[in-house]
Amino acid sequence: MISRQLVATTILLGLTTAGQAAKPPKYNSDAPLPAEEVYRPIIKGMIDGILRDPYSAVYKWGAPYQITCKKDLFRTAERWRGWAININVNAKNAYGGYAGASDYYVMFMSDGIKDDMELHTGFAAFDYKICRRENWGPDSIPTSPPKQ
Repeated sequence: MISRQLVATTILLGLTTAGQAAKPPKYNSDAPLPAEEVYRPIIKGMIDGILRDPYSAVYKWGAPYQITCKKDLFRTAERWRGWAININVNAKNAYGGYAGASDYYVMFMSDGIKDDMELHTGFAAFDYKICRRENWGPDSIPTSPPKQ
């Protein structure tokens, strides 16, 4: 009788432990992508503030894509998932000539309470493997294609 209870307890404990090991990783975000009409003017304003002649700027907008970043990025204890978009901008310099295109990318973040965007030059977070592109599934693909 005792050996049956011991075997049953061992099996039950093994199933409980196996269920815990199969849990998906916990993420800090998973926020939906904001509407294009919302984020484009904000991003344009952020980049225009950097440029010498913002009125001459020519923007080429990439399509939004899903990203996963390592923990401790944005002061989070867990891995982080969100959206990013690449933007290529060419504007005039102090001499009145176009300076050549510069690459920017914006990460859309949310901690469930506050939504935010971070503007970065270059692609350092991806070059240093802090963040990577991912596809989380068909439900998370933006419904409207980006405007060019």
